[in-house]
Amino acid sequence: MRSCGWSVRARYVVFRSLLNSWRTSPATRRPTLTTRTWRPSRLWSGENQSVTGRTCHQDDGLLVSGRVTRYEVRTLLSMLRTQEQLETWQFLPALMSLNEAHTHLNKFSACVQSRETRRLLFRRASQEPELIQWLQRLRAALVATFSLYFREVLSAQSSGSEFKALCAKTAADHFARLQSFQRKMDAALVALAFDGTEEAVRGGLGYRHPEQRVPPAGQHPKPYPAVLCCSKSDVQAALWPEVVAALAEPKLELSSSRVSHAWLGPSAAQSAFFLAISDCLTLVVVFDGRRSEKDSYVTSFMLETAAALRCSKIYHSLRPGAK
Repeated sequence: MRSCGWSVRARYVVFRSLLNSWRTSPATRRPTLTTRTWRPSRLWSGENQSVTGRTCHQDDGLLVSGRVTRYEVRTLLSMLRTQEQLETWQFLPALMSLNEAHTHLNKFSACVQSRETRRLLFRRASQEPELIQWLQRLRAALVATFSLYFREVLSAQSSGSEFKALCAKTAADHFARLQSFQRKMDAALVALAFDGTEEAVRGGLGYRHPEQRVPPAGQHPKPYPAVLCCSKSDVQAALWPEVVAALAEPKLELSSSRVSHAWLGPSAAQSAFFLAISDCLTLVVVFDGRRSEKDSYVTSFMLETAAALRCSKIYHSLRPGAK
């Protein structure tokens, strides 16, 4: 069984519903101006003339505020959509959404920093809004997660040294951290497993035609493919069937907040730790020999890795009083 709590999909759906209710609310509609006194040129002339009881300055402020809000909402929706598609391992949709978020964020930043917006919204020229800084951090975290989940595809587009240098420039080099942990702890395997048994899951590497049918649940050719793997030489091929068998075991209670433990092999010679990153992704760590299921260093590392991939710290910074 799997328990992942409040998912990104739920955040996205709730935010869309709030946006729709905001659009239909009478308080947020543009004020109606009569045909007799309405002249569009007045909005851009800069003159402080009255139009049906409202000054042109107020009307300018409404238009600029609406434009700023539109870019802000589009940016956030694109980022939430990107994270949802990353958690279901969809390469092309996540790439397109990430590019869309980048475009909307640049437009949002340019709109806020423009002279007209600063004049109407009373912002200083050198002051960058904290919201833009937060969105930039979220986008950087999504880029780092994207480079980890689709490392196999992206690394084929460049040389090994060039790709390694590009990953080092991201907000967090997750693969280097996983690889360092595997070598330091002498772990047999550190990997991310994708659950392909879920219905309507279109995850996988590369491109997929939108009309291509998804195999029925339980009939996927590779129900638990490895998203990435750091292991000792020739260990993945021998251990992965055991990992898949453990993931398919109903007794294994996967959780997003608690590390699960299981013994692998017919003689239970290996210790395996599991932590759900999302509904479809699981972090797996396997050690040769028996290891305590309460190993604090291993569990804390897995929890920190999962929080980084979910961008939890960035979302928690929105709480009042958070630093």
